[in-house]
Amino acid sequence: MTMIARRTAATLLAALAVAAPSAGVAEADPRPISDEEYFGLILLPRDEDGVEVPVRNGDQTLGHAKACWKHNFCSLRAISLTIQGRQNKQPPEGPRVVYVAHAVGGGFDLRVRVVVDTSTFTRRGTPPDGRPTGVITAYCEGMERCPDEMNRA
Repeated sequence: MTMIARRTAATLLAALAVAAPSAGVAEADPRPISDEEYFGLILLPRDEDGVEVPVRNGDQTLGHAKACWKHNFCSLRAISLTIQGRQNKQPPEGPRVVYVAHAVGGGFDLRVRVVVDTSTFTRRGTPPDGRPTGVITAYCEGMERCPDEMNRA
C-alpha cells in the first residue's frame, strides 16, 4: 500500500469514527418529494482536482437518499472523504466518474465507491442550481448493503 493510500485509509477511518449512527435498515420514503427537496444540496466537496461534486438529497433513484436506502451507505462524512481523497478518482467513463477508497474499522475492512454523474440530466430534468447532477449513489464493493457498523464506527 502506498503512503498516499495509507493516508487516505487513515483519514477515512478517522472520519468513520465520528460518522452519524445508522438507524438500521432505511426504508424508501413513500411520499412524493418536491423538486426543491430532490435537488437540494447536502454537501459540496471538492475532489483532488478542485472539481465541486454535489451531494443532493435525491430519492430512491439518486443521491444521498439512494445510497442510504439501497446500499446502507449513510455516512456523509465517508462520502465526502472518498471524493476528497488523493488518487481516489477513477478515469471518467463518459459523464460518470467513480471515486474509490478503503475503509477500515469497527469490524470491517472494505472498499467503498461513490458514483458521480457530471452531466446536468436527471429523470426530473436539469438541476435548478446549474451544477452537475453529482452523486448518484455510494456503496461497499462486493455487497448489496454496507454493514451497519460502517455508519456508526
